[in-house]
Amino acid sequence: MKKPLLMISAAAAAAAGAYLYAICPNIREKRLIPDNRFAHRGLYDNIGIPENSLAAFRRASENGYGTELDIQYTKDRRIVVFHDDTLERMCGRPGRIDDYTYEELKAFRLLDTDERIPLFSEVLEAMNGAPVICELKSQKEFRSTEICGLAVGMIKDYRGFICVESFDPFIVKWFRLNHPEIIRGQLACHANRTYTGFKRIGAELLGRYMYNFLSRPDFLAYDYRQDCLGLELGSRLFGAQTVTYSPRGDEAVEMAQARFDRVIFEIDR
Repeated sequence: MKKPLLMISAAAAAAAGAYLYAICPNIREKRLIPDNRFAHRGLYDNIGIPENSLAAFRRASENGYGTELDIQYTKDRRIVVFHDDTLERMCGRPGRIDDYTYEELKAFRLLDTDERIPLFSEVLEAMNGAPVICELKSQKEFRSTEICGLAVGMIKDYRGFICVESFDPFIVKWFRLNHPEIIRGQLACHANRTYTGFKRIGAELLGRYMYNFLSRPDFLAYDYRQDCLGLELGSRLFGAQTVTYSPRGDEAVEMAQARFDRVIFEIDR
């Protein structure tokens, strides 16, 4: 009877060890995002000041906030600040950012305002040294890291605090291997229920921070309305800094601040 129990105990210990290895963040050094509130896609109202516009970023900086922003590359490999997978919601145009050159995109307007899709370099200038959390998008497919090499020079040259994050652990891994001096974070959330097959399995693993063995992130970013064991253990057991997105309104922000170290908030308009 003792041998089967020993085998079961050994298997359980091995499984627990493998799990902890998978979710472990960067424990070699503790590097922190500054104590600041971060405006999600700038301080916008989507009326006269659209999200991810130069006006929104100037407003955030002028009001003493940092900002979280999203970058993508165009057809001619210029880096612009834009969130959505398609242009339809923000510009009323078909297609994706990388279907157009930057010169073509300059003709589009954000939510029928005078604001256009800005270059990443323009946004960093508008932020005027205020803290920036930069999310890098996977455009072609999961594991596509082309955007990293295109953007890293501007990230390194920014004169204020800047860090990177992504839902794609291979993008975060790229920074771990190529520019470990840049603070990096792993974004995650619960898996989309519409996913099926291997895509669902991958999303479930990501949502539990089980790709951290690739990215070894400095901070863990998660939806403020959600939770997972990987987040709790990463924070409490391994001491990783936690960031959350994107509560709206004082009550939601207060709830988020009670659980997370840093908050990326939406303006309550």
